[in-house]
Amino acid sequence: MIARQRKAHRTIWLLLALTVPVLIGLSVHSIRERLVTDANATISSGIETLYEDDQFSISSDGNVITLALKRPLKSASAVLYGSVDGKDIVLGTIAHKGLYSFPIDKVIQSLSIKDPIKEEELINISL
Repeated sequence: MIARQRKAHRTIWLLLALTVPVLIGLSVHSIRERLVTDANATISSGIETLYEDDQFSISSDGNVITLALKRPLKSASAVLYGSVDGKDIVLGTIAHKGLYSFPIDKVIQSLSIKDPIKEEELINISL
């Protein structure tokens, strides 16, 4: 390399070394949604807890059922069903760990999580 190229090369690398960490810091700072981890995947205290174990907890405030999934399920896809008078009603899908809220308008007697691909029931909880 000639002297001009060496100087340009050094200047470019110096600018990259200074700007990349600043851009990474700004991008991390600009994330607005709260990240859910295993430690903070819990439900607020003003809600009645219906079921809780080391994998998930289910609570209700009357019109909304909240499911906090602390660890991923073994199934790739899962659907939450609520049983009303012996009939299963689809409440929603569960994909990964985090908080899920499902609005309800009827009294649910039991909840079940089923795998629609393998057609098997993963969890059944009587309320």
